[in-house]
Amino acid sequence: MQEEYGTRSIYSRRRFLGASAAAGLAGLALAACGSSGSSTNASKTAAVKPKKDGSVLNLFAWQGYFAPSVISGFEKKYGIKVNQTYTTSGDDELSKVASGLPFDCCITNSTTLPQLGSAGVLREINHDYLSSYDQVITAFRDPYYDHGAKYSVGYAMAPFGLAWQANRTGDMTGSWNDLWTHAPKMQPHGYCVDGTAAISLGLMHLGYSENSNVQSQLDAAANSLIQLKPHLGGFESVNTIQILSSGQAWMIPTYTGNVYTAIISSSAAKKNLRFELCKEGQLFNADNLSISSSAAHPGNGMLFIDWNLQPANMAKNVQYTGYPVPTYAGLAAYKDLVADYPFLDVGTDEITNWGSWQRGLTAAQQKVWDAEWTKVLAA
Repeated sequence: MQEEYGTRSIYSRRRFLGASAAAGLAGLALAACGSSGSSTNASKTAAVKPKKDGSVLNLFAWQGYFAPSVISGFEKKYGIKVNQTYTTSGDDELSKVASGLPFDCCITNSTTLPQLGSAGVLREINHDYLSSYDQVITAFRDPYYDHGAKYSVGYAMAPFGLAWQANRTGDMTGSWNDLWTHAPKMQPHGYCVDGTAAISLGLMHLGYSENSNVQSQLDAAANSLIQLKPHLGGFESVNTIQILSSGQAWMIPTYTGNVYTAIISSSAAKKNLRFELCKEGQLFNADNLSISSSAAHPGNGMLFIDWNLQPANMAKNVQYTGYPVPTYAGLAAYKDLVADYPFLDVGTDEITNWGSWQRGLTAAQQKVWDAEWTKVLAA
C-alpha cells in the first residue's frame, strides 16, 4: 500500500547549479590539490563497515527524501536517532558537503560528485560490506560520474522531459521543438525552466549537445530562448507541481517525479496530464547516498545506506518520493507506481545511456553559461 504523501519540498531539489556552486567547485579544485597524497586524508576516508558507532545519525538530504516508515524502522532496529538537516538548493547541497560538515550520510549529485570525490571530502564505500549491494543495477556499480561507485550509492534519478495538458495541447512529436511550436498558441500558459537548464534546452532545441561549451552555440541557444520568452507565462523550476496540478501550466519542461506528484494531487491533472522524453536529450542526473570524510559516525552511515538498499525499504522510498531508484527493487516499485501512467515509465536502457546525462560545469564554464542566462533575463 502506498504511503500517504506528506508536505514535501523535494520538487525544488532539481534546480541546476548557479554561480555560487561554480565558486564552490573552484574551491574544491584547490582543496584537492592541497590534500592529494595526504596520509591524514587517506586515513579519514578509509572505508568502514556498517556497524553502530554512536547513538545518532546525522543525515543531510532533501526534505521528504525518505519514507517516514523507513526512517522510524531504522531508528527502532538499531537504536539510532536520525537527525535530519534539509538542503534548500543545489548550491546549498554542494557548499555544505564541500565544506566538510560531519554528515554521516549525505546526498550528492551526479553533476558534482567527480569534484567532491577528488577533493577528499567523501569517504570511500566498500561495497563488499553492504549486504544488499547486489540490489544495485549493473550500470550504477560503475557510473560515469563516479567510476566504480567509489564514493556513492545511486538513489533518486531524474528523467527530464516535457509535461503538457492533453486537453490544451495539440500533437506532440517527442522533441524539445514542441515547446517552441506550441508556446505561441498557449500564451501565457507555456513555461520553461530557468537558469542553466534553460540554456541546455535551447541547445537541444537547435540540435546541439546539452553540454556544449561552444560560444557560438551558447549564443544561439540564448537567442532561441529570447525568441520564446514573449510567449511564456514565465521561467519556473520551483513551483512546477503546483502550476501543473492547478492547470495553470499547459506545458513545461520538468521531471517525472514532479508529474507523478501533480497527477496524484489533482483529479484534473490525473485526467489530462501527459509527459514525454525528448529525443534530442534528457538531462538525466541522479542524487546519491554518500558519507562525509569528516563523519562522526560513518559506521551508522553505512548501516543507513544498507538499510535503504533493502528491497522492502527501497520500495517504500520510491512510493513516497515518486522517483525511480537504480536498484532492482526500486525500478520494480517505480514501474508498479506508474502502471496507470505508462508515459512516466522510463526504461533502464534510457536511464543508463550516459550520453543523455547532464554534465557538471567548471567555474569558468559556469560564468559563460550565467552570462547567457543573464542575456535572456535582460531581453
